Amino acid sequence: MLSNLSKTAKVIIRNIAILGAAEIVAGLILIMVFFGAWLIPGHVLGIIFGSLVSYARVVHLEKSINRSVELADKVASVRYFRVRYFLRILMTIAAVIAALLMHPHVNFISVAVGLFNMTLAAYIYKLFNKE
Repeated sequence: MLSNLSKTAKVIIRNIAILGAAEIVAGLILIMVFFGAWLIPGHVLGIIFGSLVSYARVVHLEKSINRSVELADKVASVRYFRVRYFLRILMTIAAVIAALLMHPHVNFISVAVGLFNMTLAAYIYKLFNKE
């Protein structure tokens, strides 16, 4: 699945993975200092779940952009992209609802942080690639 993606998407996905790992480590330290070890599994699962949804959103965005550009009709292209954007929003909402339903096994805040990884990874890409 990764082989079909552009270099940009691959770098953003790599950034999501790096951010997720850093958030897990930072979260473990903060949890151990301020709370208790019983929160660790929920935090780790939350970051992983949120980061996986971010990964899926990047892949979906890439495919949506490519398909939208291929469409000859501008109106159809815009309509197609808007519908796909709406699907990505639904994907995010579904992840938040799933996190709420899986509480306390999955930490809701950690899922939210993982979901934010897509945006943060894109900004990191933009920061280090001035092309």
